[in-house]
Amino acid sequence: MPLLGLLSSCQKEDRFIGDWDPIQLNREFKEIPAEGGTDSIWTTNYPEIWLNYGKQEYDARIPEQDLDTLANPSVEDGFAPREIYHLKGKWICLYVPESNKKAIVVKVSPNTSGVERRYKIDVQYGDAFSHIIVKQAAK
Repeated sequence: MPLLGLLSSCQKEDRFIGDWDPIQLNREFKEIPAEGGTDSIWTTNYPEIWLNYGKQEYDARIPEQDLDTLANPSVEDGFAPREIYHLKGKWICLYVPESNKKAIVVKVSPNTSGVERRYKIDVQYGDAFSHIIVKQAAK
């Protein structure tokens, strides 16, 4: 009988292994003016944040081949393989500063295309995930 009690107590867990709280951000949406600029977004519940993937969202006014995909910088650019703290595209660059790994710095070039740009960036820490949206006005 004591063995049965031991087995049932070993099976009781309030949380599953790998069950992480969602990433909380100070904001999930950032608007950047057409002139471009730099701003930051940060996590409020994890010690750091990683950048996974990003892409410019589809807009019928932009030819599909001109849509921007953000990628981790390559070894040729002087970064480590699978650099999780940088994403770079044609008009946008995101990085997690060494001095504050809870923050994401967003730098966007001026937009003179006449078409608003909108990016979705997937972020992660361990098995916790979220995303941010960066929208830029057009001139």
